Amino acid sequence: MHKRAAILCSLGLAGALSACAVPPPKQAALVTVAPVVAKPPAPPPAPQLVATAPQVNGVASWYRTGRRLHRTYSGQMLNNDEFTAASSVLPMGTMVRVERVDEDRSVLVRVNDRMPDNHRVIDLSEIAARELGLMGCGVATVTVTPVEVASDH
Repeated sequence: MHKRAAILCSLGLAGALSACAVPPPKQAALVTVAPVVAKPPAPPPAPQLVATAPQVNGVASWYRTGRRLHRTYSGQMLNNDEFTAASSVLPMGTMVRVERVDEDRSVLVRVNDRMPDNHRVIDLSEIAARELGLMGCGVATVTVTPVEVASDH
């Protein structure tokens, strides 16, 4: 009997120990946090342009020099990747908006060269002509308006 009591006691002790055992901690659920992405700043509003002289209607063309160097009337080298133009009457440095009459296209260019009188209204650099869609036809009827950025004063 003594043996039997010892077995029961050991079983009881095992049961008591198992009842006191602490269950393993639950694994915390993994929480993924989306990275905070800053919104890009809003682009500044386009500058407001105001006409500084009456508009002129006529024909625009474009020119390029090929491989030879060409110095403009203003002394700058012609760069067909800049939005520039030649005019027979507008002052050097004048900014003008050139708008096609037959399409909804316009471009802003700076006058930096001269062209012969009684020629066309304006001759555009290659990039400006491309923007206006003159590359295939070579010429188009346009409205030329001298402009400047409106001041807040």
